[in-house]
Amino acid sequence: MSHSHFKAGAELWSQFLAELGKSAFLVGPMCEFPPTHQGPGIFVDGGARWFREPGISVGDGDSWDQTPQVLLHRDKDFSDLAFVLRSLPSNIKLIEIVGFLGGHRDHELFNLGEVHRFLNQFSGRIAHLDQSVLGFSAGTWQLEHSGEFSLLSLSQGRIQLDGDIHYPLTASTEIQPLDSRGLSNVAEGLISITTSGPAFVFLRT
Repeated sequence: MSHSHFKAGAELWSQFLAELGKSAFLVGPMCEFPPTHQGPGIFVDGGARWFREPGISVGDGDSWDQTPQVLLHRDKDFSDLAFVLRSLPSNIKLIEIVGFLGGHRDHELFNLGEVHRFLNQFSGRIAHLDQSVLGFSAGTWQLEHSGEFSLLSLSQGRIQLDGDIHYPLTASTEIQPLDSRGLSNVAEGLISITTSGPAFVFLRT
């Protein structure tokens, strides 16, 4: 991100990113309880009300009554979440995100779009959103689940879905964005997914 997007804290932000490992933990404005994560956290705009060390607060301040450590201009053409995800170094393989689902439906959809963009940049990336949604970059992935789930892609691609599930796609199948063939499946153990691009799994127990 360009220094022109900052009102304050550009050097602090660069230093924080340089010290991250291979994962990042993000807290957003819809987080209702103090997060239990013990490592460094990125507290985004309204999520900064849960700020604690080690961590950093980031945003344009439009949904928090205090000033974030990394203060962005309000007249930017991207969201605070977009700023954070687009700033993360390429070695980040796992992002854990709380407080970005729910609330305004349009905000939620755009947040998923930004996570999709993050997953699409490099292979081997995973996103956990509020412990109920998993995002994967292109590749083959396996997870365990008992209960209903839906598989969603925001872009055209090919998906193979197999395992201990009721409705497999045993051959690589072309799907369209938001293709309803991924809606309301049931797992009784292993789910195996091979995808040509980012995909999201919505889990229900």
